[in-house]
Amino acid sequence: MPTIALIDDRAADRKSLVRNFKLGLPKNWACEAIEPLQDPRKYAAWLAQFKVCVLAIDWRLDEQGAEHPVTYQGLTVVEEFGGTTPTCPSL
Repeated sequence: MPTIALIDDRAADRKSLVRNFKLGLPKNWACEAIEPLQDPRKYAAWLAQFKVCVLAIDWRLDEQGAEHPVTYQGLTVVEEFGGTTPTCPSL
C-alpha cells in the first residue's frame, strides 16, 4: 500500500494534517504521522522499512512547544537521505 508520511513536531498539527490528507486519498493509500526522529540520519532506514513513497515534513522541526523537540530542520532530513535513496533526488 502506498504510504504518505507526515512529520511534524506538534501533535495537533500532525493529527490535523493526517485528517485532511486522508480526505483526498484513494482508498488504497495510507497516511501516517510521526514525531520527528531524534537522529536525522535514521530517516532513510525508516522510510525504507515502512515503504514510504511520499514524505511531507514540517520545515521548522525545532519550534517551541513541541512534545519532543529536536535540534534540526526539515531540510536536514531531506539532505540526509536525498543522496542515498534512489527514488529521491538529491538537492
